[in-house]
Amino acid sequence: MLGTRGVRSAALAAAVVALTACASAPAPPPAPASVALSFDWPLGTVARASTERSRRTRDGEASESQTVRVTYAVDVAEDPRGRLVRFHDFAASDPATGRAVTLDGANAASAFVVALSPTYLVEPSGHLAGLEDLPSGFPPDAVEALATSFWNQLVGGWAGRELIPGTPGFADDTLVLPIFGGTRVPVEVRVVLLGRVPCSDGSGAPAADGDAPAACVALELVREPDAVRMEVIRSGIAEHEAMLGDALDERVADLAVREELYLVTEPGTLLPRYLEVTRRFELRLRDAAGAERQVEVLDQRVDRWEPAAAAQ
Repeated sequence: MLGTRGVRSAALAAAVVALTACASAPAPPPAPASVALSFDWPLGTVARASTERSRRTRDGEASESQTVRVTYAVDVAEDPRGRLVRFHDFAASDPATGRAVTLDGANAASAFVVALSPTYLVEPSGHLAGLEDLPSGFPPDAVEALATSFWNQLVGGWAGRELIPGTPGFADDTLVLPIFGGTRVPVEVRVVLLGRVPCSDGSGAPAADGDAPAACVALELVREPDAVRMEVIRSGIAEHEAMLGDALDERVADLAVREELYLVTEPGTLLPRYLEVTRRFELRLRDAAGAERQVEVLDQRVDRWEPAAAAQ
């Protein structure tokens, strides 16, 4: 049995061991600071931009691909309601040959230019308030849908968010299928701020001379149905097929749809530097005899923005 001195010595030894353990244990890493994303485009000509769009389709053994590049300028004007953003000086070309492509409505470049043709009225918050000077000869609803999607990918979907690097956020949304008349299906959206990256290149290459090494942030968005939503989609397709009955030669055996977005932008202005959007759709069809046919559609878009000095 320990005496008083023995008890005190044992307690002191235990305290020393505890303090030593605490001193030697590594401190937990500090939690990453959140990053606020806010819209603040300067006035004047803010950028020269280029967009490269490609679509590859495969239907059974047959395949087809198309790629086109569009360059344009971006101007910003002040307005009592916020900002007026105008895209202009469009020029389209074939990236493989450099030859000019006519914007005649028969290619992907034409659809993109139609989306950028209106004047965008943007709220001070960065959200799209409306469109002015819509192009004639196109359904206004279609133009508004294209323009809204473009702006939300670039700015509107990010404005006002505060994200912690590496911590994903989730939300519900819909995605348009290129079948059944553009049916919208439920999807899950995952958004994550990957971290700070150089603004000089969307690939995350080392910063160029004079460029801040981590002045931009990389953002990722993935939109696809989870298992529960996929069952909802399959049920909806089955109901659609049941209504058509014998009029269908083939029925859907399986499908997959996924959209990915990667954006490099300035967090304090949301002036983008690089945007890559990929949408993949795969469909497996089966006829009454059991023969199957695979249909794939891959849409890709890469935007590169080169900031210009704002006019005063």
